[in-house]
Amino acid sequence: MSFIEQYPSRSANLHHYGAEMDVFVANFSPAQELIYLSDVAKLEWACHVAYFEKDENQFNLNRLSQFSTEQYPHLIFRLHPAVSVVHSLYPVNAIWQAHQPRAESNFHIDLESGPCIALVSRLTDIVQVIELSKAEAEWLQHIQAEKPLGISTETTIENHPDFDLQNTLIKLVAQNVLIDVR
Repeated sequence: MSFIEQYPSRSANLHHYGAEMDVFVANFSPAQELIYLSDVAKLEWACHVAYFEKDENQFNLNRLSQFSTEQYPHLIFRLHPAVSVVHSLYPVNAIWQAHQPRAESNFHIDLESGPCIALVSRLTDIVQVIELSKAEAEWLQHIQAEKPLGISTETTIENHPDFDLQNTLIKLVAQNVLIDVR
């Protein structure tokens, strides 16, 4: 059965069509040997959604000066609506990067290299995909759930004592993941 037969479009907007491709690929017998392919489809869909998400202003670091240091633990960050995190047992970030324009044509990807956590975001009109550490992904999950900075950081450090908040903040602001704070 083809994708179109199994998952007919339910919207007049074609940008909304294809969300189930990862499920379809996972069950599509000709693709069974490509064990990573459904996760790549999930990452591709996240990129598609990110590309068509509404624009938001980039984070203005001067906003932080409006808060006293005593308020920092209570800050709640807002994420760009284009942001998503894709967990995979396979190196989907490396696979995705290898198939982008300007990527080297001579690449080797070790499917046994372990799990990957890919962060999808968008800076202006360019979709970005980078890899997150487990600690960064956990912290971001707390932030995405609108937990305050202090609780998010403490909880993450309990599970990942080497978590580096400063570098994570810099990385996520540069990727246009964090766009506002209250």
